[in-house]
Amino acid sequence: MTHKTARFLLLGAILLLAFLVRYPGLGLYGLWRDELIGARYAELPVTTLLESLKQDVHPPLFFLLQKIQFYIVGYDAWTEGNIRFLPLIIGLITIVVIFFAGERLISPRAGYIAAFLLAINPMHVHYSREARNYCLLILLVLLTIWTTISFLKKKSLISGLLASLSVIALIYTHNIIIFALIPLLPFYFLPIQRLNDSRYRNTLFLMMFLILVFSYPIFSNLIHQAKNVAETKTRGSGPCEWLKPYWEYIFPYQIPMTFSVLSHGSYPPCFNHVFIREQYKTAFLSGSIGVFLLAFGYSKRRRWRQPQAGTLLLSSLIAPLCLIFAVSCFSTPIYTTGRADTIALPSYILLVAAGIDAFLHRSGHSKKLTRNECINSIFGGLSLIILAGCSIKPISYEMTSDYKDFQKLWMSYLAIITKDNDVFIINHIDRLSFEYYLPRLNRNLLLVGFPSARDKHPLWLDWSSYNKETLAIDAKITVAKVCDLAKKNRSSVWLEEDYKSLGFTILLSELNHKMPDCRTIFARPKSYKVFSIAE
Repeated sequence: MTHKTARFLLLGAILLLAFLVRYPGLGLYGLWRDELIGARYAELPVTTLLESLKQDVHPPLFFLLQKIQFYIVGYDAWTEGNIRFLPLIIGLITIVVIFFAGERLISPRAGYIAAFLLAINPMHVHYSREARNYCLLILLVLLTIWTTISFLKKKSLISGLLASLSVIALIYTHNIIIFALIPLLPFYFLPIQRLNDSRYRNTLFLMMFLILVFSYPIFSNLIHQAKNVAETKTRGSGPCEWLKPYWEYIFPYQIPMTFSVLSHGSYPPCFNHVFIREQYKTAFLSGSIGVFLLAFGYSKRRRWRQPQAGTLLLSSLIAPLCLIFAVSCFSTPIYTTGRADTIALPSYILLVAAGIDAFLHRSGHSKKLTRNECINSIFGGLSLIILAGCSIKPISYEMTSDYKDFQKLWMSYLAIITKDNDVFIINHIDRLSFEYYLPRLNRNLLLVGFPSARDKHPLWLDWSSYNKETLAIDAKITVAKVCDLAKKNRSSVWLEEDYKSLGFTILLSELNHKMPDCRTIFARPKSYKVFSIAE
C-alpha cells in the first residue's frame, strides 16, 4: 500500500467516524424556531427572499445556499433531515479542510490529529446537525485563517485573491465575524517593512478594494446593528448596574467555560452559558487539558512548517474571546447568548493538534526512544484518548435528545384537534412553526395572517411598527375574511391567546363582536379561543 493510499484511507476513516456521529437521528426531531427561519426562507419566491434578507439580522449566504438546496429537493422533500443535510455536508468539508490546514501549517501527523479532534468535537457535531449558519461560519473562519497565512508566506496575487474571497464569504455569513477579522489585520501590516515590497503592497490594496466593493451591499445593515449594540450600554443607570447579575452568575466562569465548551461541548452549545452541572468534572478536565496542549503547541511553533502560523492562530483564538468579553461587559452581553465561541474553534483545534503532535515521537528522529520521549508520547496519546472520552456523553446526548422537538410536537397536536377547513389566525412569534408544519400535517387547514401586511419582513412581526388605528382597520378586514371562510366551510376559527400584544387585544375584540359563540381550549403548551358561526 502506497503512502498516498494509506493517507486517504485514514482520512476516509475519520470522515466515516464523523458521519456516524452526525447523521443518526438527523431528521428524527422537529425544527426549532431558529431553524424554521431558514426553512421558511427557502420556500419564499426568489424576489421575496432577496427583499426579506435585507431586513434580516443575519447576512444572506447560508440562506441562499438553503434556497439552492430547496430547488434541488422540492417542497415535498423539504423535511427536517434534508434541511439539516446541508450543514452536515459543510461539517464534513470542514474536517477535510482542517486536515490539509494542519498538514500544511504544522505537520502531516497534526493534520490527522486536527481532523480527528474536529470529527469528535461536541460543539462541531452539534452545529453539523443544526440548520443554521454556524457550521458554515466555522468553515469560513478556518479558510480565512489558512488563506491569510498562505498569503503572508507566498505574497502572490492568487493567494491574495483566495484570502479576499474567504473574507467576503465570511462577511456574508454572520455578523459576529468582526471579532474574527480584527485579530488578522495586524498580520497584514506588521512588520511595517512588508509594505516596502511594491508587489505585496499592490496586492494588499487590491484585496482591500475587492473586500470593500463586494461587501458594500450589507455594510449599511452591519453598521445599523453595530449602532444598536452600542446603544444598549445605556440600559439601567450604567454598566455596573446591569452587569452585576451577569458578573455574579456568568462572567467569572465564562473564560474557563469557553475552553471547556470548545473542547467538551455542552447541552447544546447554543446554551453554553447554562453550564451542565452533571458534566462539570469532565468539561473542566477536557478544557484544562486542551489549554495545556495548545500552550505547549504554541511554544513549539518553530517545529511547524510555517512558524508564523502559531502566533496568528493564538491571536485568532484569544483576541476574539477577549473582544467579545469586553463588549459583553460594557455593551450587549454577547457571551450570555452563546454561539460566540464558534469563531475560536478552528484555531483551538489546530493549536491542540500541534500540542499533541509535539508530544508524540517524531518518526525517523532516532531508532531508539529515550525515556523522556516515551513519557511524552504516552502523555500525548493519553491526552487524545481523554479528549475523545470526554466527548462521548455530550455527543450521545446530541444524537438522542429531543430538545428540538417542541415546535413539531406542538403543531402535531394542533393538527389533531383541529378539523378540516378550520381557519387558524396566526398572530404570534411562532408563526414560522404554524406556516411550516400545519400545511404539512393538515393540508386542509386554512391559515390567515394578522396583520395582513407583515411590515417589511414576511417572517417577523414587530407590533411596534403598527399604530392602533391601522390595526383596528386591519382587524375588521381580517375578521370579515375569516367569517366568510367559516360560513362557506361551516368551520371554526382558531386564535392563539396572547394577552401581551396590542394586536391580539384588537383582533379578539373584533372577533367577539362578529362571532360571539366562543370557547377556550387549552392545547399544551398554549390556550386558544375557538369561534364558531352562530346557527
